[in-house]
Amino acid sequence: MDFFAQQDKTRRKTKLLVFYFILAVAAIVVACYFVGLIIFNASQSNHHHYDGQAQFVLWDPKLFFGVTVGCWP
Repeated sequence: MDFFAQQDKTRRKTKLLVFYFILAVAAIVVACYFVGLIIFNASQSNHHHYDGQAQFVLWDPKLFFGVTVGCWP
C-alpha cells in the first residue's frame, strides 16, 4: 500500500466534497430566498404598481441579504 498515492487520492476526493458542500449551501440559500419571496409576497414592499396592477418582483436584494445572513428583514 503506497501511502503517498492514497494521500493524493484522498486530497482529490476532499476537493470534490468541498465543492459539493459549497454547492449545497448555495442551493439552500436560494431555496430559502424563494420561500421568503413566497412568504413576503403579500407585502407591498415586493410589489410595484403599474396601471393599477401589482407586479411580482423576483429580485429583492434586502430579502436576499437577510436570508443569506440568517435574519429576516
